[in-house]
Formats: sequence, structure tokens, C-alpha cells
Amino acid sequence: MRISAAFRTVSTEAILVKTGIPPVELAAMEARTDYMERKVAITQEDDRAARSRARSICLDRWQVLSEHGCFKSYLHRFGHEKDELCTSCGVEENAEHVLTTCVRFSESRGRAEGTLGVPITVEAWFQLYWTAICSLATEIAKELRRLESIRNEQP
Repeated sequence: MRISAAFRTVSTEAILVKTGIPPVELAAMEARTDYMERKVAITQEDDRAARSRARSICLDRWQVLSEHGCFKSYLHRFGHEKDELCTSCGVEENAEHVLTTCVRFSESRGRAEGTLGVPITVEAWFQLYWTAICSLATEIAKELRRLESIRNEQP
């Protein structure tokens, strides 16, 4: 079954983002996280909560890596933000900016870079450092969602 058509020069990652299909690595990570969380669950209620946590973690990662999360540049396209500029840096707030240069996330990025032993770069996203990048993406997604919620509460 054909899901999408593109030239051979279009990367697999770009096609996956456009079609909304998470990369197999992310799906496998979600299944592993779900399994590990459920393994320690004692009751059926614990099992449901564990499954929900696993899904939330993987959703955060997917939203950051596909730039479909609470980025002002993404929300601005739909009229949910008045501009697309980062409130801390004054440049376009997108995944590349928050993962690699935004001063608001320098502490989180520093921890991830400490784990990796090298600076976070765009090239590192899908190649050598998947686990650390995903942890950073989860942390950033949660904070961006919290900040968007605060902005929406203001008149």
C-alpha cells in the first residue's frame, strides 16, 4: 500500500515526518519502555498508568523530533501564537533551535552533552546519540508544553 510518493532525494526521516509515521527506532523504544514500565506494575491500575507513561514519553520525543510539538514556529502557523520568536533568544523557536542553541535549555543540553561527551548537533540527532537526544527531547517537550499552557492562561 502506498502512503506517500516522493523523489529518491527526499530522506526517509522527512517522509516519516510528513506521513506522521514514527521511525521504527522510536516505535521499538516505545514498546521497550512500555514493557519495562509494565513489568514492574503490580495492579491493573499500575499497568494502565505505566502504559500511559510510556506513550507520553515517546509522544514527547516524536513531537520534538518532527517539530510538531509546542514550538512557537509550529503554533504560529495555525494562529495559536502571535509570533514564532523564542522568548529567550529572539530567533525562530523550532526544534533545531531549542535542541542546539536556546539559552533557556542550556542546563538540560549541558546534561545531555555531559552524557554524550560531545556537543549536541543536528547531525547527532538521528545518528550516533539517539538515546541522549530522546531524553533531551522529552525534557524539552514537557517544558514547552508547560510554558504554552501558561501563555494560554494569560488574557
